[in-house]
Amino acid sequence: MGGSNQGTAPPAASPQSAGGSGSSGIRCHESNGEVHFHDDAAGLKVAVPVATFHNMWNDLTSGKKSEAFYADDSQKTRVVLETVKGNKGEHDIRITVDQAFGATYKILEKIASGKS
Repeated sequence: MGGSNQGTAPPAASPQSAGGSGSSGIRCHESNGEVHFHDDAAGLKVAVPVATFHNMWNDLTSGKKSEAFYADDSQKTRVVLETVKGNKGEHDIRITVDQAFGATYKILEKIASGKS
């Protein structure tokens, strides 16, 4: 169904915000130099370049950051990875996939890109 190293984060580890379902978890895998995150129930996908994913992962696992995100311009979605305590006190990662580009984002994107 996906690329290599595929897995699905259980729903308890992946509560969703608006735009995602969370009922079936987030499926993730590597494919063609990207790490893909899928919320199949909501029909959302985020494709993160492998190098960017590794930077995000290193920031999270080193304690440098407790949250990292990537906005996928082509899919108009984003993934948020957040460190959390698991049900038994263990270190875990919460994955959220949602739609990233609301009206305010689009206005600020135009300003930032100089296309206003």
